[in-house]
Amino acid sequence: MSEEHYHIMGRSIQAMSAVLREDICGLKEPGALASEAGDKISNSPLMRIEYSYCYWANHLTDYVESPSRVQQLGSILCDDGMIHTFLQDHLLHWLEALGLLKKMFKAGQAMRLLRFVVPVSLSQGKF
Repeated sequence: MSEEHYHIMGRSIQAMSAVLREDICGLKEPGALASEAGDKISNSPLMRIEYSYCYWANHLTDYVESPSRVQQLGSILCDDGMIHTFLQDHLLHWLEALGLLKKMFKAGQAMRLLRFVVPVSLSQGKF
């Protein structure tokens, strides 16, 4: 079962990376309300992969909970790994998409899950 979670998470990251971009619905106004976007949202790539936007982090967490996955985890959780690259390239686009889908609470849930899954290294410098 954990392999399925890995494949779903990986396909979700790939699908989101392929479609996410700034102003994905062409609203051309920062701060435009999702309620004003109407057809632009329903006809956008957002609706086709809504599940991926909302649940990719859940699948990552379910996969990580399997102790036999240590070797694969390094490649997806490390710097420049799949998750790092996705967040580096598309974090703001993903947040915009969730906002337009009126699912912003899913971002908070995903961040709480990632906090326990993704190792964070602190710099040795002073803050």
